[in-house]
Amino acid sequence: MHSASTGTPSIQSEDLPTMYSSKFTEASAPMKASRLIYMKVVAAGTLAVTVAMFRFFSIYWGALWKISAHNLQGWVLDFDRSTVGNAVVQGLLSSSSKVSWMERPSSDFSGGAAEVANLVVNQKTWIAVVVNSNATTALQSAVSTANSSYDGSEAITVYAIEARNENAYRAFIHPSVQTSLAAITQNFSQSFLQKVASSSSDTLVSISTTAPQVLTEPISYTLNNLRPFDVPVASAVTFVGLIYVLVLHCGILAFQVDFSTVLGHSGFLVFWMANYVGMLAVGLALEAMVTLMTLRFVPFFMIFWIIVNVSVCFLPIDVLPHIYRYGYAFPFYNLSCAVRTIIFGTKNELGMNFGVLIAWVAVSMFMLPPFQWFMRRKSVAESLRRQATTEKV
Repeated sequence: MHSASTGTPSIQSEDLPTMYSSKFTEASAPMKASRLIYMKVVAAGTLAVTVAMFRFFSIYWGALWKISAHNLQGWVLDFDRSTVGNAVVQGLLSSSSKVSWMERPSSDFSGGAAEVANLVVNQKTWIAVVVNSNATTALQSAVSTANSSYDGSEAITVYAIEARNENAYRAFIHPSVQTSLAAITQNFSQSFLQKVASSSSDTLVSISTTAPQVLTEPISYTLNNLRPFDVPVASAVTFVGLIYVLVLHCGILAFQVDFSTVLGHSGFLVFWMANYVGMLAVGLALEAMVTLMTLRFVPFFMIFWIIVNVSVCFLPIDVLPHIYRYGYAFPFYNLSCAVRTIIFGTKNELGMNFGVLIAWVAVSMFMLPPFQWFMRRKSVAESLRRQATTEKV
């Protein structure tokens, strides 16, 4: 159709889709240029994501692929200084497990087992096996008197802290102690039974009738979990919840978590402060990198930032390859330690934890102005370059 006034063809609504559409395979010059731009953007984006996946995700994979790269440290102390103590010490030192056992002289601990327990709480060692005083004497007395109330588990006490790292406790510490001490007590029971049987048949019969546990279990152990991980929902605020802090830039709303056990009514306040400072630590780092990398590339930094922080929180840094010791100075690790102290009463290093988090805040705030100056200078230079090009044309 033609317009009545101008004689030019009129455009019908049904013609619009064909006028403003092109096929991807079209051979026209504009479509070739558009197709090239599209392919460059898709190819570059795909390559960047692929490289980021293999580089950043491998950091987390590297923290888990060889569990464990190093053993945890454990102490064995002999307060008995006799047959039972010697058997336990030699058995642990020669055992093979995820714990590297080291004998500590009992004379160094004037406070006895209570002092050892306190040192475990203060994270001087991951686990301590204590052969209690007079363990051998108590066993010999039980044999001679056929003591029906004898309890072999009083011979050995094991001190550990599940709340320090529940994954390490369940995967390494508890299984290692179970396996090692089960073998030691079984070997001791066999040799002890042979010794009693060879000494006097009457004694053997008397004990078998009155106190059979003396023969079947002359020594055993009691596991004292000094700080149990008894708030299951706390996993949300010691590991997974830390990702929420970074991604959402917000504190964590914790339901049914008792924050008053260690710090009383101020527990929740300290918890809130730790999360707020942690939010600033991870959030301001992102803000600084947004300025430098722009919104186009900052998602790659965000993936890297999450991975490097999470990789050092699932298992103790002690069992990871040495390269992961960077975690001691990173936000997630210190925030996790702070939360464990607040909820479970693990070693109180809140001052250091807050100090590390505040240091990250300070560094990010310090770097923001030079990053902004650099990007401003780059923008001005680009503007001047375009202006010069325009004037030449």
